[in-house]
Amino acid sequence: MILSRKSKRRSPRLPAPEGLMESLEPRVVLHQVPMATGFIPLTQLEDRNNSVVRILTNAGRIDIELFDALVPAATNNFRNYITSGKFDEMFFHSLGNGVLQAGGYKFDNGPGLSNISPNAPIANGFSRSNLQRTLAMVPISSIQSDSQFIINLQDNPALNTASGGYTVFAKVIQGWDIVTTIAGYSVQNLNQQLLGVGTGPFTAVPVRPGYNPVVGPTEATLVKVIDIETIKAQGQAGYYQNTYVYPEGFRSNTTVERVDIVNKDLSNINYFTIIVRYENGERDQVLHSGQMAAGARFSFKINDANIPGLNLVRSNVGYAIEVRSTRAAAVTLDHRDTGVTLAESFYMTPQIPTPQFTRYNFPIGRKSATEQAYLLVQELDGKDVTINVLVYHSTGTKYIPITLEAFRRGGLNLNAFTDIPNGSYSIYVTCLTPFAAALSQYNTGTGLTDAGTAQGVQGLGRKEGALAGAYIATGGSAFLDFFYPGSAAIVIVDYTITLTNGTVITPSPVTLTQSARRQTVDLTAIAGLPRDAYFSIQYAERQAVHAVSVHYRSKIAGDEVSTPFQINSTNTVLFADGYTDPTLIGSNGMSETISIFNPYAGGINMFYQLLFQFSDGTQIFAPDSVASLQSLRRVDVRASQFPTVLSKINSDPAFRFYSVQVITAAFNIPVPIGGVVAQMTRIHNTWGQSLTTIPSNDPGRQVVYFDHPEFDG
Repeated sequence: MILSRKSKRRSPRLPAPEGLMESLEPRVVLHQVPMATGFIPLTQLEDRNNSVVRILTNAGRIDIELFDALVPAATNNFRNYITSGKFDEMFFHSLGNGVLQAGGYKFDNGPGLSNISPNAPIANGFSRSNLQRTLAMVPISSIQSDSQFIINLQDNPALNTASGGYTVFAKVIQGWDIVTTIAGYSVQNLNQQLLGVGTGPFTAVPVRPGYNPVVGPTEATLVKVIDIETIKAQGQAGYYQNTYVYPEGFRSNTTVERVDIVNKDLSNINYFTIIVRYENGERDQVLHSGQMAAGARFSFKINDANIPGLNLVRSNVGYAIEVRSTRAAAVTLDHRDTGVTLAESFYMTPQIPTPQFTRYNFPIGRKSATEQAYLLVQELDGKDVTINVLVYHSTGTKYIPITLEAFRRGGLNLNAFTDIPNGSYSIYVTCLTPFAAALSQYNTGTGLTDAGTAQGVQGLGRKEGALAGAYIATGGSAFLDFFYPGSAAIVIVDYTITLTNGTVITPSPVTLTQSARRQTVDLTAIAGLPRDAYFSIQYAERQAVHAVSVHYRSKIAGDEVSTPFQINSTNTVLFADGYTDPTLIGSNGMSETISIFNPYAGGINMFYQLLFQFSDGTQIFAPDSVASLQSLRRVDVRASQFPTVLSKINSDPAFRFYSVQVITAAFNIPVPIGGVVAQMTRIHNTWGQSLTTIPSNDPGRQVVYFDHPEFDG
């Protein structure tokens, strides 16, 4: 049961009581990616409408304010190098005469030196004086400049007219101590090491402490730009302070891929940007930056095999997808390939403690001649790391290291390892620093017949968890996979199944040991479970000590759906990717069901209400009045059952897509509590495709775990 202390937050339209959220202990450190923390107040900008860029180096981070209105051509040029990823992983290649210079070159320990390919040049000339802390474009002629720029370490008025004028376009607003630290580094003539000749642009390259002239330049000893991103767009009222990530993304000649985003804030505009992080080649690319009206949603198509001209991302290169926003949001991936649909909510980095991002486990992976499993990971902390993968299979354990560069997406095709036998296995993944992980499973029998993708369960798992909407199709299959990666000799997991009519079924417990860390339960073999109807499941480790993980999978409409159990919640949870085709309602062509379960015992009942949000900003609460859900009871709802929602869906094909908030608050409270369990399942019999996903938590609320009121790792 979730306990909590007093909070003054309120859910819209609900008479929320005091004490819905557990206050965080000071010792708990919540994770934020390096680009989403430590912002300078907007009041300290020269013009609060200016954009702000963060340069994250291996010496520290530097924030710069761009003079957008003064020199739009120069600032747009600079941003274009950022959005294309060309500036990522460059290094500062010259230090002297009162300037620090970059923008021309990259260095990698493997391939070595490479040039930054310049875009079309822009006109240069005087804009404002080259004073200390300003940035200016380096001319390539008396009238043009392209990619290279300098940071003025001192006042350099001579540059105002030199070579037609060094165009000042920005200034350092935070991190000047980092700049001065770099300016204090020793310099080396690296022309011979980098070019093989004695002359060139590398006469005075700043090198970090620890540089060894015998070894020569390395990524660690050059001053490298790990990442450079816009953290506040021009005219934007705030910084991108919320980050959502998912490491699955791929474009081929058969894929359709979409990201759905919903603005949780019902009163304010939410600005956002969408970034992909490629597995190889140029690492980063900004696909889109925009805004959502108050309470609105947005769908962005990344690739579509049916639209040959849609060439936003590179083909046949895996990538992670990252969304940043100024206000609370939720994000979902929808990926379709021949005959299959994959969908999953993004990881929310705010409000989750850092240790939870250093360990993941996956209770189920499968290997056979027709089954492929891909473990996908993304580095989140701006460091080169080794990710440790343990595969627990039928004959033992396989260790696989993944070496991953800062912010890169990486992964494993687990079928490629011949010493992993055919059959089922579980995976435990760890790293010393934060990362994200997902597992995508494909059945490649006759074409792509079914597939699914799922987040990893963070940490070692939890002592308790719940699932709102399990389902067994007539003639289909359904399983629960239990996994224990810890050190206890024996762990017993009890679980109960709740039907919609209130019937509770208690199957035999699952026993996990060091020699049998994983067990699979066939739900079709449990007496009393209905077909073609939803039910809810709770699990609890018997001693309330050991963390375990449970995963659900089911074959529905010829496609496999899968998701981990929900182990935490907030008072409001969100589904960004709702969809209803009104032409198929009632024909068994498709259905989309939101399952809601109240997992709390002791007579703790709940209010709930759904909020449907559309791309034009329309917000519809349904039902019209707040509904109640008794302790340990469940309910299934569909958009089509609410006349006002269905009318909106029918008004325009664009409104077949929507987002849903499930807003809950407790009543009849012996103790305050934290949230509710929910799940969205879409069955498309016409397409032969199905999906299921647990919700996104509310980034504006404190996350509470089901087994303990505090974040205990």
